[in-house]
Amino acid sequence: MTPNALVAQPTDLTRYLEEIARYPLLTRDEEYELAVRVHDDHDVDAARTLVLANLRFVVKVAKEYSRFALPLLDLIQEGNIGLMHAVKRFDPYRGFRLLTYAVHWIRSFMKEYIIRNWSMVKLASARVQKKLFFQLVHLDTHADGSSEAEAYRKLAEDSKVQEEIARVAAARVRRRDLSLDLPSTHDDGDGATLMEFLPSDQEAPDEQYGREDLDARVRQVVEELRPTLNERQRYILDERLMSDEPLALAAIGERYGVSRERVRQIEMKLKRKLATALAPLAPAVAAG
Repeated sequence: MTPNALVAQPTDLTRYLEEIARYPLLTRDEEYELAVRVHDDHDVDAARTLVLANLRFVVKVAKEYSRFALPLLDLIQEGNIGLMHAVKRFDPYRGFRLLTYAVHWIRSFMKEYIIRNWSMVKLASARVQKKLFFQLVHLDTHADGSSEAEAYRKLAEDSKVQEEIARVAAARVRRRDLSLDLPSTHDDGDGATLMEFLPSDQEAPDEQYGREDLDARVRQVVEELRPTLNERQRYILDERLMSDEPLALAAIGERYGVSRERVRQIEMKLKRKLATALAPLAPAVAAG
């Protein structure tokens, strides 16, 4: 793989497009076989092939964001990074194609780039704020005959933010930069600034408590299940299901003298056992 395959050259878009067109698309079976190699064995060559075969899709997505007047090649490069992240995390055993999963990562990296470069001041980091930003770009207060007030009210309702925040964000989008130290339009002499009306990036106390409580209950269920497992199952639990960097199936198979497929079968049974043990927590997850 040449360097140009993953890093678009800023001086020659045409050459980059011609180069990535050389890499053939994959059939569903070919993609599945490569994805299994990446998922189970962390096969770098298989990951490279998956990325190269899908670079054209990144270009297609990047063109959808051309209205933001940012360099197309920069958007493509951000999308390529998102594609590589998707390939690394893709689970072929779920039954859907790679691009179905990867499009989320590709768009996410492109949107992060757009937001970072839209203004000198960081506009948004929370998911809701990002959604609001992209809605505001297309906001037309007279497109359907509605008043400006009604348009902002509907936007705030759809985005689940206060109408004041929607108006502040709209000003940011249209003027690129706006000091958040300016007095709020609702300032009654108490010195309140626009900064005080922006939502906090920090998790709400009740949400934090709920998440920590649920995490603790999940850990308790796992620990109660542990004595019922044999040594090999506990090893797979710790080194595959509970690890931030799971071992390859082949490595575990080598340790116990069994095939990679046998390890996968044991892991699938263990997952079903965990799902059964965690089922009583489902209402708490839904409520969260």
